[in-house]
Amino acid sequence: MSKSSKAISPLIQSILFLIIALAIVGVTFQLGLPYIQKLEDLKAFEQGKELIIEIDGIINKIQLNEISGRELLVNLNKGSLVIDDSNDFVQYEVPAVLGVLEEGFYSEEGNVYLRRLGTARVGFQSNDINIITETAGVTRISPGTYTLQIDYNGSDASGNIKVRFRVKQS
Repeated sequence: MSKSSKAISPLIQSILFLIIALAIVGVTFQLGLPYIQKLEDLKAFEQGKELIIEIDGIINKIQLNEISGRELLVNLNKGSLVIDDSNDFVQYEVPAVLGVLEEGFYSEEGNVYLRRLGTARVGFQSNDINIITETAGVTRISPGTYTLQIDYNGSDASGNIKVRFRVKQS
């Protein structure tokens, strides 16, 4: 009997170590998951910001007659790209990212703006540009890989440049 009780003791000890190790892994996972999600949201927001800045650069080159258009590969992992030709803006939206923008935040650099009203948004808007899309109204691009074609499309009666956006899923 003493021999079998000695054999049980290491078995119980191993099971206890296993339970403790699993508890530590579970607690670490529960504490680390929100931080990992926050980092993913921050990365998505930065990706959207870089995309909008690149679109702004393309439109600036079109305005300066340096290029007539450009094709841009867009890979959205999160959030959505919104092209609104009735209000002449393009913006990237991602669910509110904690710690990036406080509610009600607004900042503008040239034609590029950052704001948070429920969702974190970075966008492009200019009074000198008319945006044209294949489908009138709002085009919302969800996560995925796309080719975005941005082209010069003449001028309107006021002398504002028309820029056509075409979206093709890759």
